[in-house]
Amino acid sequence: VTGGENSTLNPVSPSLDDPSHAWEKQVEEDIQTVAASEELLIALRKGDFVSYSRLSKDYKCFVSSLSLDVIPRKVAEAQSDPKWTYAMQEEMEALNRNKTWEVVKILEAAHLVESKWVYTIKYKPDENIDRYKTQLVAKGFSQKYRIDYLETFAPIAKMKT
Repeated sequence: VTGGENSTLNPVSPSLDDPSHAWEKQVEEDIQTVAASEELLIALRKGDFVSYSRLSKDYKCFVSSLSLDVIPRKVAEAQSDPKWTYAMQEEMEALNRNKTWEVVKILEAAHLVESKWVYTIKYKPDENIDRYKTQLVAKGFSQKYRIDYLETFAPIAKMKT
């Protein structure tokens, strides 16, 4: 870069050896240090592993209690546990009782909306398990406007305060 009133700017790529870019060099060194440290690397990546070495005693107890309650990710996992099977049966009974759907013949050109099970554990205020909750939800995001539906309806109830 040259100075002056009628000067032209010549872009120059900064060099890490240039003293004015010392902070960039320091950042690069810090990244290398973090990458070399396995303990920090584990903390940065996603996964199921948790390093307990940096946790206080209270947090170690809390984290270990979390791992005791397993929430299934697939229907097959849920069906292997009687608690989740019972929760799924309750949800199906509630859907039938509320007449959520009716059984019809599938048209040949119909685009079916798939469904999936969502599993959660509800806790009491004393942190004990209240119940295993399941919900059968539609994958509505697979529908296309004017192909699968023409209008939407979302009933909303507003309570007066």
